[in-house]
Amino acid sequence: MQPKQLLAQNVEFGNAGGLDTDGTGWFIGFNDWTKNPPSHLRHVPTEELTAGLCVKWFCHPAGNPNGESKPLSEGRTMSVLVSPASEFRIEFSTSAEFVPHDTLSHTLRRHGDFVIWGPGVFHRAFGGQPACILTVRWSRPGRRGSAINGHGRGSRGESQHDPLTASTFIPVFRARDQVLASDEAVEARRARSFEPHVALLQALAERIGASRDAPDGVPRFDPLDGGINARVLLLQEAPGPRAVGSGFISSDNPDQTAANARHACESAGLSRRDVVRWNAVPWYLGNEEGTKIRPATREDVKRAEPWLAELLQLLSRLQVVVLMGKNAQRLAPVLKRIAPHLRVERTPHCSPLALNYSLDRRTELIETLRDVAVNLRT
Repeated sequence: MQPKQLLAQNVEFGNAGGLDTDGTGWFIGFNDWTKNPPSHLRHVPTEELTAGLCVKWFCHPAGNPNGESKPLSEGRTMSVLVSPASEFRIEFSTSAEFVPHDTLSHTLRRHGDFVIWGPGVFHRAFGGQPACILTVRWSRPGRRGSAINGHGRGSRGESQHDPLTASTFIPVFRARDQVLASDEAVEARRARSFEPHVALLQALAERIGASRDAPDGVPRFDPLDGGINARVLLLQEAPGPRAVGSGFISSDNPDQTAANARHACESAGLSRRDVVRWNAVPWYLGNEEGTKIRPATREDVKRAEPWLAELLQLLSRLQVVVLMGKNAQRLAPVLKRIAPHLRVERTPHCSPLALNYSLDRRTELIETLRDVAVNLRT
């Protein structure tokens, strides 16, 4: 299923005054008329518990043409235009970068226009005209009966029969997932960049950055990872904008892909000191503004092969290479040729587009990493 199709199942637009409510005006609730397939975002059965109810009233001034990106959503959120008329555009995406093919846009114009969305969605707003917005947010911890005895509940305490949660991975984007969000944190990490276990790796990164392959340089290895002592190489596709911004290939970068990778390793019991992180293409593949990355091509991956060979020579304790995502997996034949002694595993990419709407992929990722962790030789 395409990203916009996934979004369409998790976002609903409408006008409260134009809905069929059987003359009652209740457009969110337990009545049958609140059901709107496939996600039934406005339907709250009488036997279902809700939690974390929040209500916000805010009058947005005109302007803010660049929007304001919000963290990944949890639970359900509804925003209603209560102004007589306005131009208040909201965009939704499964990616924090809001790439065009993965973005839905809707403008609230009339009194009563609303939008409601479920978990696992990024959103941002653009105020073309002044707009007063009433926003209500709530979560669904479970259903009465199952909540008491704990039966019939899935991950995060939600009903396994909930159409939104049974097929949706909703990672929590916590403060500790944004360690490298501040200049002070980045400077502190840079101060450790040439500790003995990563000094040779940083020298390699600098040589790559000085080559014609990478005119804009490449991010460094994270000194909090295992460095040359690592037994596992996690190889993703290419550095994203946040890695370019922090200057490190790190699970501490303030983006959802890094957070997903960190959560997966923690869930699998894969120790950070056993891991070194790098990319199939170690240089940035994107626009000059540093806001959008393009997919790596076969030519990109082939051009990066000699640098990968040099990296493997520095990792004397390496046992496993995990190829994360389809583009990184193009290196499997190369690894078989230049390092036949290494075990090679494949997992889905850690991006929100790959994981946030597929519990199967998340499970595959964690189980593969868990198997890697359990079978490492001392």
